[in-house]
Amino acid sequence: MAEDIMQGPRLYHVYSTFWQNDYNITAADKRHLYHVDNSLWTPRKPDLTFHAGTDNKAPIHAVCKYSHLSRHAKFGLGDPSQPNQVTWEDLTCQSWTRVKYRWRMPLRNHPASEHHAFVWKRTSSVGVTNSSPSLWAYDNYKLIDEQSEQVMAVFTSSSHKSVDKDGKLEIYVDYGQEFDVLVLITVIALIEKHRRTRQCSSAGGGGGGGG
Repeated sequence: MAEDIMQGPRLYHVYSTFWQNDYNITAADKRHLYHVDNSLWTPRKPDLTFHAGTDNKAPIHAVCKYSHLSRHAKFGLGDPSQPNQVTWEDLTCQSWTRVKYRWRMPLRNHPASEHHAFVWKRTSSVGVTNSSPSLWAYDNYKLIDEQSEQVMAVFTSSSHKSVDKDGKLEIYVDYGQEFDVLVLITVIALIEKHRRTRQCSSAGGGGGGGG
């Protein structure tokens, strides 16, 4: 995947589609960047497939699979239809209340380590620039560098759930396009996991709150 030159914070808008619960991602200027195909019932297909374009015909840049009957997930860059192209990483829930998720990735231009660890933490105090997280919204997260505890990114959930907008993601560090893609797919994995849990609970299937 080619790396773009990035400067300063990047803002992404995340929307969900009405019929199939897919996701669309736009840039700050509302240019459509990515489409995330959400699969519930297709055997052996990833739960989330990240397309670099406006629909599921665009090239695949990343995928995510939920572990069956588990709070954890796996994700990877690349197209799984291409042999040996995807290196899988773990998105690991680190709390029973599902408020903390850890994942790693190699940072090619970072001197600290070949595999750098990050943690998504649910937050009610940190929001995207010029906005504050709603106390009533569940899917507000901050991404922390595990070593330095620096805030790498923030996702602020939309307080107007009647609209198709899920929220805004702001990334503060420049680790390249691959990093941005994995930040996006991991936070969407948490949002979608929570959505499926809510649906299961409302249908009488039980399950705790979490994503």
